[in-house]
Amino acid sequence: MDITVSLQTKIQFEGNKKVSVGNVATAVKGLGLEQKVTEAAIQKAGEELIEKYCGGMYARGNGNNRYQRAGTVKRHPKTSVGKINLKLHRVKDREEGGTGIFLPLEDRIEFDGKKVYQEDISVISAELAIKLTYRDAVKEGKQFI
Repeated sequence: MDITVSLQTKIQFEGNKKVSVGNVATAVKGLGLEQKVTEAAIQKAGEELIEKYCGGMYARGNGNNRYQRAGTVKRHPKTSVGKINLKLHRVKDREEGGTGIFLPLEDRIEFDGKKVYQEDISVISAELAIKLTYRDAVKEGKQFI
């Protein structure tokens, strides 16, 4: 599955004042782009899976499909880029007698429930351990705990 995410950002410079590269970098960092890109990528993946299962949102004949849209649920997982806000679509499997309601996105992305600890933190710590000396790795590792 290929996901394309497009974002527009706006940074405004006041008057004719000169600003430093550091100020521009701080302004960009303050936008929380990593968080927005993560949210947009997950939302896009969810939308593509819903279309695959149920067809277009308002397409005629969707009532004859095995799978039908069954509302949404909000999730707020906490990751290394911060808390992300997701609106995930549910699907009902009509062949299961209406009891088979599931989130198609969970077929592709694993959610850890209400855990704060996420996989990306363990990957970061593993990468640090490989790159650093033993003392530095221990020091950096204590910051995670």
